[in-house]
Amino acid sequence: MFGAAESSRAALYRQLGSLETAGIPLGTALHKVLDPAARRAAESIDKGEDPPTAWLQAGFSPLEVALVRAGTKGGQLAQNFLELEKIFEERAGAKRRAAMALAYPVGLAHLAVLLPRLSLLISSGVAGYCKATVFPLIGAWAVLIAGYVVLRMFREALPIVADNLLISLPAVGGLIYRRAVARALRVFAALYRAGIPARDAVDEARDAAQVYPVSAAFDRVAKRLDEGLTIGDAFLQESSLPQHVREAASTGALTGRLDETLAGAERLLLSEAQMRQHFIIVAAPVLAFLVVALFVGYSIIAGYQSYFDKINELSK
Repeated sequence: MFGAAESSRAALYRQLGSLETAGIPLGTALHKVLDPAARRAAESIDKGEDPPTAWLQAGFSPLEVALVRAGTKGGQLAQNFLELEKIFEERAGAKRRAAMALAYPVGLAHLAVLLPRLSLLISSGVAGYCKATVFPLIGAWAVLIAGYVVLRMFREALPIVADNLLISLPAVGGLIYRRAVARALRVFAALYRAGIPARDAVDEARDAAQVYPVSAAFDRVAKRLDEGLTIGDAFLQESSLPQHVREAASTGALTGRLDETLAGAERLLLSEAQMRQHFIIVAAPVLAFLVVALFVGYSIIAGYQSYFDKINELSK
């Protein structure tokens, strides 16, 4: 089910947030949930590890580790658990919407293969019909699944090349890029708000981005900080980041409200990403309908052409 893993993770943080708000010790709270990763974190805490280390050892994502570290440092662990719940609910919703958008074109593609050849059930029987329709569909699905596996392996083997190619894709690339920048900004702002030094917060944000071009941008920001630039200037000089992000960092550093201005930039990025996703969801079914309509029209014309050719041959 699309979004099931994200929904499960959101439920975990919902439970942890409620237990933390009620004053239940984190180690005890983790033992009260059934999530395997939470159980591993509980075992680490039982051994004396702090929550961020326990989350890291349990295999949670860099984003989760960073927000747990910020919550622990700033005494806002319950609030950050609820923030993580919101993040994973948004991801689950996005995947469900994508699945719904894909259901229509996928269904149309299947109908385009199955319906025009119904006459084969009479002329060639079930076996002939399956050979002309069902077997090619199975082959197509096998190719798609194999392609997905190959892409996953390609991204693991050559993440830099794969991420750059992904970002360059029309529409989809911009969506992925904006969400990655927003994710990094959310982590940076949370850590900065919790009192973690800006240099360390930039490193955490870099890891949380999980998309190479964005991680590389934050890495360059970190190097400028090492060279003695202020956090505002370090961001302002990073031309690969969106202009409003750079300006938000620069003005926020000058006014002392860096976390607030970056939170505003994050909201704008998420809004832009949602607009792109909405466009993709609306455009995909329309494009699929046009492709299927052309295919069905071609199949009908080809069928009639074959029929007329046989009539002409018989009349000679």
